[in-house]
Amino acid sequence: MSLLLLGFEAGALCQLHLPTESRQTQPDKMLNIFHNPVLNFLKLALVLLFTLFLGACAPEIGDTCERSTNCPAGAICDTTTPDGYCTINQCTPGGCPDESICVEFGQRTSFCMKWCESDDQCRSGHQCVREEGQNVGYCYAKS
Repeated sequence: MSLLLLGFEAGALCQLHLPTESRQTQPDKMLNIFHNPVLNFLKLALVLLFTLFLGACAPEIGDTCERSTNCPAGAICDTTTPDGYCTINQCTPGGCPDESICVEFGQRTSFCMKWCESDDQCRSGHQCVREEGQNVGYCYAKS
């Protein structure tokens, strides 16, 4: 379809070409870019990278903290430990998050502590304490 326009100042005759396609086909063309395998791969890679980034930043038992909001959901910040220690108070065996174990300190006190097999798995200033006969230990502040 063409529309004729007169240019009065220049005295020239101009033609304006309007698209002949219906507006309904344009969204289909836009959606085709979302079905592009290369773009889909890039989008998936970005989502995975972002997920890994968030996962790496998620607080865990044994992390440093200043207040309980720096710790995982349900955990508290033990500020009596140097630089704080994210833990869960009054745990039960098997009731701690995956990266931690329940450790009893006396008859009525227990905490979720970051588990370890060696000192290098603990943060700076902490050591891996193992009870005799146990394969794994827990990270505890060096004295």
